Amino acid sequence: MRKLGVAVCLGLLALFGGQAVAQDSTTTPTAEFRSLILTINLDQLFVQTLYGQRIRADIDLQAKALEAENRKFAEELQAEERSLTERRPTMDPADFRVEADAFDAKVQAVRQGQDEKEQALQTSLTRGRDEFLSAVQAVLAEIMISRGAVVIIDRRNIVMQADLIDITEAAIASIDQRLGDGTAATN
Repeated sequence: MRKLGVAVCLGLLALFGGQAVAQDSTTTPTAEFRSLILTINLDQLFVQTLYGQRIRADIDLQAKALEAENRKFAEELQAEERSLTERRPTMDPADFRVEADAFDAKVQAVRQGQDEKEQALQTSLTRGRDEFLSAVQAVLAEIMISRGAVVIIDRRNIVMQADLIDITEAAIASIDQRLGDGTAATN
């Protein structure tokens, strides 16, 4: 049993590069710990960096405008439907059918147009996230190299880890410092 424990310890040392450095009270363990493998929470990185927050704010602004437009269309269509319903008793059935069919076609066209705008908004968010991940690659590479790592893995793909290898907070600070909200990178 003791041999198994020693083998596990040696395996962990090999995995983490065996390069843990003694800590002093003025630095964090993350800054001192070296590992071949680092982890990062990409969702947290996107949500908590100034760059990611700007992209999200832009998308949220567009989403609110779309919601307002949807409410406006809904109110207009409800008023039109109410008018058609109120006029129905006095209308010729053939004339009512023509107006009802035209109203249904209008509702379908509005719905399709708004669905397309919603899809475009989702596509913009995906593009923004992809742009963000592309822009932060250099910063992440610097962190990886400075820590002697050979790979950074998204934390969502890991069952268990030592928090010492998570670089999310350090990456957020570096990205905010180097890229800010990203407006300089996109101009």
